[in-house]
Amino acid sequence: MLSPKEIIDQLKTRWNQLPFGRKLAIGVIASAIPALIIVLVIMAGRPDYVVLFSGLSPEDTQAIQDELRGVGIPSKLSDGGGSILVPSSQVYDVRMRLANKGLPEASSTVGFEGFDKTDFGTTDFVQKLKYQRALQVELTRTITQLKEVSSARVHIVLPKESVFTEQEQPAKASIVLKLRPGARLNESQVNGITHLVASSVENLDKENITVIDTHGNVLSAPGQNTFLSDSQLKYKQMVEAELQTKVQRMLDKVLGQNKSTVQIATEIELNTTETSSEIYDPDKVVVKSEKATDYSSTGGTSPSGVAGIATNITPNPQVRVSQGQDKGSDSSTEYELSKTIQKVIEPPGKIKKLSVAVVVDDKIIDEKPVSWTQQELDDIKKLVKNAVGYDIARGDPEVEVKNIPFDTSLQQELLDVEKAMKTDKLRNMIVKAVIAVAIAGVLIFLLRKLFKSGQESNISELEMGREQPFILNQSIQEEPEPIKQQLLEVEQPPKLEMSPQQKVKQEIINTLEKDPDMVVQAIKDWIAK
Repeated sequence: MLSPKEIIDQLKTRWNQLPFGRKLAIGVIASAIPALIIVLVIMAGRPDYVVLFSGLSPEDTQAIQDELRGVGIPSKLSDGGGSILVPSSQVYDVRMRLANKGLPEASSTVGFEGFDKTDFGTTDFVQKLKYQRALQVELTRTITQLKEVSSARVHIVLPKESVFTEQEQPAKASIVLKLRPGARLNESQVNGITHLVASSVENLDKENITVIDTHGNVLSAPGQNTFLSDSQLKYKQMVEAELQTKVQRMLDKVLGQNKSTVQIATEIELNTTETSSEIYDPDKVVVKSEKATDYSSTGGTSPSGVAGIATNITPNPQVRVSQGQDKGSDSSTEYELSKTIQKVIEPPGKIKKLSVAVVVDDKIIDEKPVSWTQQELDDIKKLVKNAVGYDIARGDPEVEVKNIPFDTSLQQELLDVEKAMKTDKLRNMIVKAVIAVAIAGVLIFLLRKLFKSGQESNISELEMGREQPFILNQSIQEEPEPIKQQLLEVEQPPKLEMSPQQKVKQEIINTLEKDPDMVVQAIKDWIAK
C-alpha cells in the first residue's frame, strides 16, 4: 500500500506530465465547483418574503415604508403598491412595531365614538351633521368586513323634516366599493349590503340605494332587479345557459364550429301564481228552480159597494151570488246558463319573456368569405325559434339573426403566441440537452485523458525497469525458429472478442484520442445550433 507521500508524488508527476490545455480545463472545473457552491449558498440564504399588509392606501404604504427604512428592515411592494412584503422571520415583530405607532391607519374618520365627548353650545344642525357623518363611517367599517371589499365609501342624504306629509322626501344613499384584486360580489352579497344600509337609516328604502365599484360598474341601482336571492339567480342563469347550449349545438352542426354566437335573456316568474276563471256555455241551459201551485174555491155572499170608510162602517145590502166552484194551477221555471269554475295554481319558474340574438360569421366558398342570403338567415331564424320555444302570444320579441363577419385577429394572435411558446420551449429543451451532452462529453474526455496519462506513466515506468524482455527478444532472434515462435506466443496474450456496445464505445474513445479538437468543435457547433 502506497504511503500518502508516495500518492502525492505520483499526483505531482501526473500533473507535470499533462499538457497546458488539460491543466487549464481542470483548473476551470476546479474553480467553477466552489463558485457554484457559493452561489447556491447565497441563494439559499436569501430571506423568504411574506405579506405584511395588503389593501393599503398610498398614504399608508408611504408611511409604512418610511418606518421600515428607518429601522433598516428590507421590504418589497406588490399588487401595484397595495401590499408590502417583509422577511418571514420578522413579520410579527414588524406588525407589533407598526401597531404601536398607529400604522396602518384603518380610517382617519371618527364614528359614533365622537359622541363620547360632550361639546357645550353645539347647535342642532351641527349635531345632526355629526350624526350623519358618524353613521356613514360606521356603515363603511361594517361593509369593509367583507373579505372581497378592500375599502368603501357611504354617502347618505337625509331629507329635511316637514310638517306636511306630502312634502317629505325619501332618504337616499350611494355606496362606492373598492374590491380586492380578482374579487367579485355576487347578487346575494350586494343585496345584503343594500339591506344593511336600508335597515340602518331611517325612512330609507332599498330601492333608493345605489351601489357601484371603483371601476364605475353598477352593482345595484333603483329599478334594477338586483334583489333576487342567490338560488333564484342561479335558476335564471341555468335556464338561459341550457337554452343557449341547445341552440349553439344546433348551429355548430349546421354552420360549423366557431361560426356563430348565441345570447339569450329571460324573464322568469319567481312567484307562485293563482288563476280563477268562470266559463259560461250559451249552448247548454240548466234548470235552476221550478215552482208549481194548485188552487180551488167555492161560491158565497160577497161584499159589494164602493170601497171606502162608509162601506166598512155601514152595512150594505148583501148581493147574493149564485154558488159555484173555481179550480186551477200555477207553475214557474227559472233557467241558468252552464258555468264552469277553474282554479289554477302555477309554481314559480315559468318563462315570462324570452329574448334571443344570433350572430353568424360569413361562410367560406372557394377559400373566400361570402355573406349569407336573407333566405338562409330566415331559415336559421325559424330553426332558432323552434329550438327555444318562441311564443309571440307570451310577448316574446322577434328573434334577431344577423350576418356579421367575425374578428379573428385576436384568435390568430393567440395561436401565433402559442406556437411561438411551443417553439421556444422545444428550443430550450434541445439547448439544455445539447449543453448537458456537451458537458458530459467534456467530462468524459478529461477523465479519459487523465486515466490514459496515468496508464502511459505506469507503462513507461514498467518499460524503464524491465530490460529482460529486450534481452529475451534478442535471444529469441538467435534461437531456432520453432522456439522463437513459442516464446512469442507466450508473450502475446490472446485477444478477447468485444460486444457491439464495447465496439461502439471503443470507436468513440479512439476518435477522442485521435482528434480531440474535432470533437470539441463539433460540440461547439451543436451548442451554436
